[in-house]
Amino acid sequence: MSKAAPKITVYMPVYNGARYLEAAINSVLAQTCQDFELIIGNDGSTDGSEEILNGFKDPRISLFNNPSNLGLVPNTNACIARARGNYISCLHQDDLYAPDILEKESNILDQYPNVGLVFSAYNEIDSLGNKLWGRKIFEGDRILSVPEMFRILASKGTVAQWCTVMVRRDVYDALGRHDELLPYTSA
Repeated sequence: MSKAAPKITVYMPVYNGARYLEAAINSVLAQTCQDFELIIGNDGSTDGSEEILNGFKDPRISLFNNPSNLGLVPNTNACIARARGNYISCLHQDDLYAPDILEKESNILDQYPNVGLVFSAYNEIDSLGNKLWGRKIFEGDRILSVPEMFRILASKGTVAQWCTVMVRRDVYDALGRHDELLPYTSA
């Protein structure tokens, strides 16, 4: 008998991320919302990442090893293909989640069924965890129409770090996965 699908899938494409992996994974496992799975795609790491990944014995973690190095976007798509959650979020191997990001973002998607994705402000930190700078586009929560989003993109450039984005599974089902010809769409 298979397990019930989790509310959220967090996926982590990994390639030679040994230096930060343990902290990144622990930031997912310590979330205030515990209804998630963590799918990790190891993309041929040669730096000890596989040993670190194999050291985690949490049943919410699903690890797979690609037979060869596919690259970031194909590995991302392989992770998404395994996702079972209604909401899908990415955490890169060298990033950390705030303890309540999954709870807050999934609550917004629960409250607004017509919203396809959410994202949040973020802080850039150094290798010791010291805050270097932060980016916040808005004061408070906002729901944007497609034209508003394009105006913001045109005037401010990128508005979200991918590790702060949570997307409804339905959006991926309708639009497909990341385009492998556009490598920075999932970076």
